Amino acid sequence: MAKARNTTEHASHTTVAEDKVKVAANFARMVSANELVGDDNAHRINLPNLRAMKMKELNALFDAVEIITETLCGIINQPKFYSNDQLNAAGDEVSVLLDYLSNYKAAVVDAAEEAVLEKDDPDEIEIRAWIRLKCHVGCEDDLYEFTKLVGEEVANLSRAESLARWKEKMARAKANG
Repeated sequence: MAKARNTTEHASHTTVAEDKVKVAANFARMVSANELVGDDNAHRINLPNLRAMKMKELNALFDAVEIITETLCGIINQPKFYSNDQLNAAGDEVSVLLDYLSNYKAAVVDAAEEAVLEKDDPDEIEIRAWIRLKCHVGCEDDLYEFTKLVGEEVANLSRAESLARWKEKMARAKANG
């Protein structure tokens, strides 16, 4: 009969913070390894799916990616991800995740910018404007260029709203005889 092992002798004496770092590193390694773990599509961006999304969905996805990115930026700046003022292995893996999320966010913005919208749908035009502005506010160094983008988006929205009001007025006039 086999002798039962005393598993308490081999118990790890790590702190919760150390365990979290290990879990984060293992997760990062899983999705960023040269050799894919699990699903073959583990870290590919499905552009056709992004292009098929409505503006509301792209906006929600952009916000989700932005929140995850901001969270990981806070995490990677903790001392436990550094050794001798350099990213350690866990920090490198989180950095890979941040690179992926940056590319993903760019793909979401590209999908929004490339989408063909109805000229008279102010809601879709406004949501696309918000996606573009949220993206550029974090990367634009030139206030003039950012202000110019805001002006272009406001002009697009104004045209769409005017056209929608005109169509609504024409529909009412037609209904009233």
